[in-house]
Amino acid sequence: FIFISEGLGLRQPAFGGVKDFRDLQVWNKAVDLFEQAVKDINSFPNTEAAKIISNQALRSISFPELYF
Repeated sequence: FIFISEGLGLRQPAFGGVKDFRDLQVWNKAVDLFEQAVKDINSFPNTEAAKIISNQALRSISFPELYF
């Protein structure tokens, strides 16, 4: 993210040295939430219905793992 000072044409980092989205606190908190969700889903009972639900739940939260 770049902040352009009005009238000066100067560019400076808007967020104090963030070089990559992985440096953002919100990203790291989202990853922690994702990892906790996976742990919770993996603790579901080992029945056939639970396996189906578990697979669907894991697919629904796998976006960060697949794309980042």
